[in-house]
Amino acid sequence: MNGELKNTNRTDHHSYLGNVAIREVFFYDPESFTVIMTSEGKNYRLLNSISEKVKEEFDSQGEPDFSIRDFLIVPVRIVDYGCIVIKMPPVQKKGEVYLIGALMEVPLGKGSVPKNPSLRYFTLEKTVSIFGKDSTLLSSIDNNHQYKEYDEGLPVDEMTFIQKIEKIVSEGL
Repeated sequence: MNGELKNTNRTDHHSYLGNVAIREVFFYDPESFTVIMTSEGKNYRLLNSISEKVKEEFDSQGEPDFSIRDFLIVPVRIVDYGCIVIKMPPVQKKGEVYLIGALMEVPLGKGSVPKNPSLRYFTLEKTVSIFGKDSTLLSSIDNNHQYKEYDEGLPVDEMTFIQKIEKIVSEGL
């Protein structure tokens, strides 16, 4: 699959960063997260700060095998909302994340952000199909802790990921 490395000794940094740490920062202060992640320079400083905290958490496992230079941050418009798409470093293990979409469901340019905006954190992660083959899973979790799975077997491609999120949001899924 695209975006994969083979290293059986990988630490849990990657999985925790993609599935938990970035999401927690986004859910804690979505407006600041979105502003910072659309600011060149500040966006990578924020990711580095989050990554450093994760490194402290998993210090006993050793150093992660990726760096902040392995991430790609792309702000996009999904329907009428802003979404921060993050391409993660290459995955190795089941449960690691290829792509993240941090979506704040507040129309762009329509005034201030409400106190508790609707948030969705999409991930495309590595999984294994029922036939034992490497696959992908597109899922989301919202700020009410509702988890949804949408598609299995999507290609690891930013445009396909963005188009699927657009379809999910526009259809109210």
